[in-house]
Amino acid sequence: MIKVSSHSIRALVVYLSHLGVPLRQSLDLVGLDKASLFNEHSLLPTQVLESLYTFAEQNLGLKDIGFNFGQTIEPDRWSTLGYIAFTAPTLRQALQQQYKFQSLVGNLGSPFIKLQGEYTLINWVPAYACSHHTVEEIITGWVALARKLSAAPVIPEKVFFAHACQGDERVYEQYFQCPVLFSQDANGVLVGSELLEVPLIKHEPQLHDLLCQHAEQQLASFTEAVPIEVMSQYMINRLSVKVPDIEEIAELMNLSVRTLQRKLSDAGTSYSQLLDSLRKKMAMDYLQLEHYSILYIVEMTGFSEQSAFQRAFKRWTGMTPLQYRKQLLADKAG
Repeated sequence: MIKVSSHSIRALVVYLSHLGVPLRQSLDLVGLDKASLFNEHSLLPTQVLESLYTFAEQNLGLKDIGFNFGQTIEPDRWSTLGYIAFTAPTLRQALQQQYKFQSLVGNLGSPFIKLQGEYTLINWVPAYACSHHTVEEIITGWVALARKLSAAPVIPEKVFFAHACQGDERVYEQYFQCPVLFSQDANGVLVGSELLEVPLIKHEPQLHDLLCQHAEQQLASFTEAVPIEVMSQYMINRLSVKVPDIEEIAELMNLSVRTLQRKLSDAGTSYSQLLDSLRKKMAMDYLQLEHYSILYIVEMTGFSEQSAFQRAFKRWTGMTPLQYRKQLLADKAG
């Protein structure tokens, strides 16, 4: 299951309270109590996050709440990972550590860094069919965090989103100080490569090392406690780049292939069955949102060709992806 840290939910609930939504109302809306909200190690279903965003859009008329919420980023929103980023030596290392330790604060998606000459492309690949609010919070949060930490001005070359613009494009361009493109093939930001190497003003070497050691210990405990969940998260986050084989996953988890296969068997599944079920769930989630093209969904689910995706989807549901999407739309309209 895709999950989000209670720290992120708590930050959003507090943000909504500043907009006039009482804390109790937000908690009742998503079926949480204060104990769950303030549990330091709790991971919550993404439906909690999406329900809060849907409520804000429908009842407060805020179609750009993720964009605005992202601008208010503070380290506690990402728990230990946030403080690791705040004390990192450079933005590049902060991003690399976000990728390494992100499962500790949920698995909404993954950052991928690609060098393009003098520029660096930083994509964010969602692990589920999230709302545009979630995407905008993540991308805007990156830029806001970089501006808090970098000794140099942080002005991207461009920012891009896969969804259509829901607000005023001029407001986005005013904040990011660069072209902002919507309805693109991916979500992310393009920056000058030198920006990622600029020293960060809050770098504290000793504290940073201690935080990373703590995160390593947490990650090891997490892997031991819920190995199938860790494996699933890694597969979801890697599918858009390359379908990971079992050897790669075993190495990540510091297990032998035979031990990992035994753990899968104990859970009543296998590598191929788990991969198939994850792809099915992701595809069905993505098809619920019209702005995701079939080609985009093919890429996100790790199929090399659209024809292979079509065959798999028909095996799962008895329908083609387009037929399934049309049925969803008809059910909503009815």
